[in-house]
Amino acid sequence: MNILFISYWGINEGLTQSTVIPNIKILLQNRSIYKVILITIEREEIPKPVYISDKTEHIPILSKSNSIPYLGNILDFITIPRTINKLCAVFKINKIIARGAPGGALAYMISKRNDIPFFVESFEPHSDYMKESGVWKKWSLKYLFQKRWEKKQCQTASGIMTVSEGYTKLLTNRLHREIKIRTVPCAVNMADFKYNLTDRIKIRKDLNLKDDQIVGIYVGKFGGLYIDLDEINKLRPLFEYFENLNLIILTSNPVHEVRTAFDPIIKSKENIFIKNISYNEVPKFLSAADFGLSLNKRFQSGRFLSPIKHGEYWANGLPVLMTDGIGDESSFLEEEKGGVLFNEHNLMSSLNKLQRILDDPNHRKKIPELARKYRSFDKVKQAYERMIISSEE
Repeated sequence: MNILFISYWGINEGLTQSTVIPNIKILLQNRSIYKVILITIEREEIPKPVYISDKTEHIPILSKSNSIPYLGNILDFITIPRTINKLCAVFKINKIIARGAPGGALAYMISKRNDIPFFVESFEPHSDYMKESGVWKKWSLKYLFQKRWEKKQCQTASGIMTVSEGYTKLLTNRLHREIKIRTVPCAVNMADFKYNLTDRIKIRKDLNLKDDQIVGIYVGKFGGLYIDLDEINKLRPLFEYFENLNLIILTSNPVHEVRTAFDPIIKSKENIFIKNISYNEVPKFLSAADFGLSLNKRFQSGRFLSPIKHGEYWANGLPVLMTDGIGDESSFLEEEKGGVLFNEHNLMSSLNKLQRILDDPNHRKKIPELARKYRSFDKVKQAYERMIISSEE
């Protein structure tokens, strides 16, 4: 069986590195998979194709989103399917897997043209995310097209993998046809993100931090689905609660913009470290920290999210201070002592709970069990075997 795997993100983006490539490696473990063709959608320039395995081929395709603002995204869904249609014939593709609902839109178009069954993993109400977070307007072309394409995916996909139980239940009740639906939260490699004392000592030494100083860490972007930089003032109580708190920020946002946003609320510029680093460097910085921050905007469909950073924080033994109402974990986070829900109206109460977790000398050993329980790649493997491999005739 030859599989076309579509990632709507570029090959060097964190989500491709953390979710797409590991999933492809899981697919390749099955003997019935002869070849996996990975398509990535690049925004800046065409990178050199990456090597994953002798059984894979990486084909990057350049998006028009940067060269033709606004309309470029729409044009992508006209021109890119034409390119991929040709590849389906060249590589004799049997099935298509798309990562995320935007990638699923491409898969739907290609499936329709070539009569190839397609599956969408990490399927979420992307259009609602973008509208409710204020990124897209209700009557914008981007929203209207993506909303329609999500509906078409639900009507025609051979299988859907969501990232939350909440969205699986909603789709199960909403869809009026038989379709395979499984919940597969964004998984994390436990070995890669395991707490490492040597890394902790080295990074803290490099940053001139003492071992007894409290260090928080934030991994990810600002803006879009995440807190805007002009809302950073909400974190002021964090710096008031923890005396001489230090904060590590690993982000793709411009460093000077992030520093400007944090300057009014930090006690000293020496207390904040802002870095643009590669994905494989993230674990060692997590080991240097004491807790993780997850700062999404609050919106109705946010309960269907599955931030990859939660699994990465847990795998490293870090409790998470996260926005309430995000993902399935909002319902179990505090009960399982994997972190605290961020209550901006009573942040001191949240921070008292966080402090109690940090005071437990064994918390760094206990919290990784949450990653094993909720973010294991075993769930990905089971979903592939039962949904895609077993459906091979």
